[in-house]
Amino acid sequence: MPRPSLGARLGAVLAALVQHPTEASAILRARLAGKRVRARQAAAALLGLDHHTLWQRPSADAAAPQGSSSTAVVSAPFSSGEISENAEIVILTAPGHALVAGAAKRVTEAFATRPDLQAIYGDALFLCESGSAMPLLRPVFDPDYLMAVDYVGPVVAVRRAGLAALGGVARLSVDAPAFDLLFRIAEHFGRSAIGHLPRILSTWRPGPAGEGASDRRAGRLAIVRRHLADTGQDSTRAESDAAGIITLIRPCPEPAPLVSLIVPTRDRLDLLRPCIESLIHRTDWPSREILICDNDSCEPETAAYFRELAASGTARIVACPGPFDFAAMNNAAARVARGRLLAFVNNDVEATEPDWLARMVREALRPDVGAVGAKLRDREGRIQHGGVVLGPGGLVTHAHRFFAGDAPGYLAGLSSTRAVSAVTAACLVVEADKFWSVGGFDAAAFAVDFNDVDLCLRLNAAGYRTLFVGGAMLNHYEAASRRWNPDSRARHRREVEAFKTRWGPLLAQDPHYHPGFDPDLGTYARVRPGWPKAGPVAPR
Repeated sequence: MPRPSLGARLGAVLAALVQHPTEASAILRARLAGKRVRARQAAAALLGLDHHTLWQRPSADAAAPQGSSSTAVVSAPFSSGEISENAEIVILTAPGHALVAGAAKRVTEAFATRPDLQAIYGDALFLCESGSAMPLLRPVFDPDYLMAVDYVGPVVAVRRAGLAALGGVARLSVDAPAFDLLFRIAEHFGRSAIGHLPRILSTWRPGPAGEGASDRRAGRLAIVRRHLADTGQDSTRAESDAAGIITLIRPCPEPAPLVSLIVPTRDRLDLLRPCIESLIHRTDWPSREILICDNDSCEPETAAYFRELAASGTARIVACPGPFDFAAMNNAAARVARGRLLAFVNNDVEATEPDWLARMVREALRPDVGAVGAKLRDREGRIQHGGVVLGPGGLVTHAHRFFAGDAPGYLAGLSSTRAVSAVTAACLVVEADKFWSVGGFDAAAFAVDFNDVDLCLRLNAAGYRTLFVGGAMLNHYEAASRRWNPDSRARHRREVEAFKTRWGPLLAQDPHYHPGFDPDLGTYARVRPGWPKAGPVAPR
């Protein structure tokens, strides 16, 4: 979408500030106090976020082409920036895509530093007729994400020897050769043989709207189905929607495994009842049980509701007395749960689409997958959670937070199933055996905060992958039942320090999030000041 005019943007901002004077005052106070990050986050919460601030005028160097092609597949080898018949590297591109000046040299240097890599892709500039450019900043290689959306594009560099081992260019799909190549490399050499170089390597000037789109879409779907068959997943169905996003419907054991839905609460029947009703009436998974962690509820209405649920066999009530300890409460319920899978659901979460649990369970049952998270929307209908990103603000944040609830996400990241570093336990599904294999939630170090991120990172360290499932959608009225006091603030500070001590190196840069984004303004909303930096950048 083209960036709105300055007048339109200022008008929208002024209208929002006039309608919400309290929030506007908070933004102004934070700004005057020099708390720029807090002011930006408060403004994002009030005004929402989108990708319009990513549009920019490309520099002359960034947009200067090095070469282009009018053919569907280019097998031009290059080494040290020069085309040579004896070169060890081949690049694939497509009409409308051209290498920028210096791209060949950067790719050659990257291969030299990483002899384990067989293929490298980089970033691109999407060029409009108006002269504006949108950077396409990509994450590390993720086959789940790539099956859903071709976020890599057609510009891929590959070692000549590796390409020959796969049968050469002639074996690749004519409709999507680079897309096909990446899956074949992953199948033959392993996914770690594909690297991402976080630098602008090419530009993209699209042709007439829709030109060749149907062929590429059909070609991508055929490649995904071929990949599934070749990797022993032929019982998984692949379907493409109108936007070209491919969804995989994985098989499920028969009978359907039991899922234990675990919901912690202390009174707040106004939140709990809609949550439980949605788990009963707007969840179509056939085999499930509900366990409510009762943290010293004292209101008569809550007690009556508990008796009603228990008498009807709808839910089991697990007593969890004492100070609020989210991790310990969930662990206690998990110990008495009967399900093969555990689904942790906050009491301020409400299911809206009946298939949410089925989508998550099918992914969580995969042997190499640990925690699985959902797309959550806040009370205003905006994105509350699109996966967890490590690093912004020095800690963690939720991806795409404050974007419109129906936004597809940057590179369709909100619409896809993809790997992330962590997901929130506001709605998290994991197999019980995997959960206990890493010790469950760490209640000693993270009673309230970071226990979900810590769980995901320990699962990741154990060899499992964490997935975000964009097709599983629920509402989350975040922290609606939480109350701050001096003790809770002191506990929060302790948990912040414990999290930094345990996972500090991982907070430097999330592999699933591009280092070119501004870490101080939400995610996917603005390019980092001064980016791209001069000098070499290592492939990842």
